[in-house]
Parts: sequence; structure tokens; C-alpha cells
Amino acid sequence: MEVFCAFVNAQFTKSQLQDMCRKRGVKVKGRKGNLIRKVVEVYSPIELIGHSKILEHLRWYEKLILFTLLSGSKTKEEIIKHETTQKKNTIA
Repeated sequence: MEVFCAFVNAQFTKSQLQDMCRKRGVKVKGRKGNLIRKVVEVYSPIELIGHSKILEHLRWYEKLILFTLLSGSKTKEEIIKHETTQKKNTIA
């Protein structure tokens, strides 16, 4: 949670956060910290990254790593299956 709050704090201005809250129908007043907490509650990490425009500056494999990390924990079997699929696609 702290990582996302720090990311949001660095990427968005107070007015951008207010606009994002308004779009979700959330009324929050006060300091930027209050807005950050509310935005982190109502937006998923992937939505926050999309709003920040940071994806425009990442290479394809950096995007893949980021989305893999944000998609939640995976079991060892899921990771191995994904790696096997990727290797088969690379060879083909």
C-alpha cells in the first residue's frame, strides 16, 4: 500500500487526484494525503498506472514484468506453465 501511495504522490497533482475522485463519484476534501488514500482505494493499481501515462515510456518487456507483478501472486505451477508457454512461442 505504501508503494502505491508513494507512486500516486509522485505522479499526480492534487487537482488530478480531485478529478479522478470526481470521476468515481467520491467526494474528498483536504490535504493531498487524503486524496491519495482515497484514489488508492477506488482505483486498481493497473488503472493508476494507465492514468499516469508511465506506460508510454516503458519497453514491452518492462510492461510485461509490471503487469505480471500487479496481477497478483502466482503459484509455482502457474509460473512454470507460463514460462513453458513463452519458450514454446519463442521456438515456434
